[in-house]
Amino acid sequence: MIVSKQELLNDTVRFYQNAFRKSGKGRQYLESLGIYDEQVPERFKAGLSNGSFLKAIPSKGEVRQALQEIGILTKEGREFFADCIVFPVFSLDEDCIDLIGLRMADNKEIYLSNLPKGVFNWQAFKSKEIVFTGSITDTLRLCQLGYDNAVPVFQALNEEHLEFLKKHRPWKAYIAGDNPNLSSQLTKMDLPCFKVKIPEKLTKENLTKAIDEAQSIASKIGEGTVQVFDDILKFEFANRRYEVKELNGIDPNRMKVNIRAENGGTTFHVDIIDLYIGRSRTGFANRVSELFKVTQPVVEQDLCAVIKKLEKVRETKDLIQEQDKGYHMTQDEEDEALEFLKSPDILNQVVQHLDILGYVGEEINKKIGYLIMRHGVRSLVVSS
Repeated sequence: MIVSKQELLNDTVRFYQNAFRKSGKGRQYLESLGIYDEQVPERFKAGLSNGSFLKAIPSKGEVRQALQEIGILTKEGREFFADCIVFPVFSLDEDCIDLIGLRMADNKEIYLSNLPKGVFNWQAFKSKEIVFTGSITDTLRLCQLGYDNAVPVFQALNEEHLEFLKKHRPWKAYIAGDNPNLSSQLTKMDLPCFKVKIPEKLTKENLTKAIDEAQSIASKIGEGTVQVFDDILKFEFANRRYEVKELNGIDPNRMKVNIRAENGGTTFHVDIIDLYIGRSRTGFANRVSELFKVTQPVVEQDLCAVIKKLEKVRETKDLIQEQDKGYHMTQDEEDEALEFLKSPDILNQVVQHLDILGYVGEEINKKIGYLIMRHGVRSLVVSS
């Protein structure tokens, strides 16, 4: 008799699920953890290991040996998930590839695999936002409140998590609690992520508030290099490159630019947008996110960095223009100067003022110098 381990694992999941449905023990335990909605354990095919499994399987033979090889039974023949609520982890083909046990005696989570395989609630990756929790319990509590985008991560993302992130490219991620490894993985992927504290007494209202108040985790997004070539600014964020030129002068209420986006290859996108208009930024981000193989919010954060740099360039230009204007006389000063120029003894006053400044003597040269300054050499030659 050839025993399929995959079919045997799937059958074990169904047995545990039926045991959960028949006994109220599992539901009572979940309710003690704050999981009171019966649809949640049903949705995730929760099972119960209450000792009945050992009575249902052969006492010896290939089936029992296969269960030991899988890990459902220990070498001593005991159930690995004894007295546990059991949650299966499914593949895309709906085959069980791992099991998570929630031990009722001490609330400890145990796993069939030494390194957890697959993704529990992989459907969450289809959402634009994901909440990564640190436990199966928090995941169930969030799903109960309508946050179906919750996924438990144990220490770090596995290969399946990474594949789902690359395929579906969510816009942002929330991390419940402290998980430096997870934070590092997400920021390296240029995925905006935020740290959120899950309240102990969980309601939809205080959970929503906690997510709204989530703190941004520092990432590489928006950190890049910039070069300025006359009126063209070149930005580079990882593999995302932009050439930006502001159009139509400086309008404080607008920032219309010609922008070229390149991914380092032969493909690029050229557009004219107004960076001060949200709809314009969003439209551009939608168009080039596929070019860069990133999500729309990543491009929008790049554009925010571009705006900040352009605003600094504007400030510098304003300062230079202000300096170039020089000093402007007041109307009273201008009237006083014109009156001085009309003075009948202006040449003598010029000599006196130059003496005060420290240039003593050479009265004729002083007068000639003033006349040259006022009328020019040619005028003086013609007059003479």
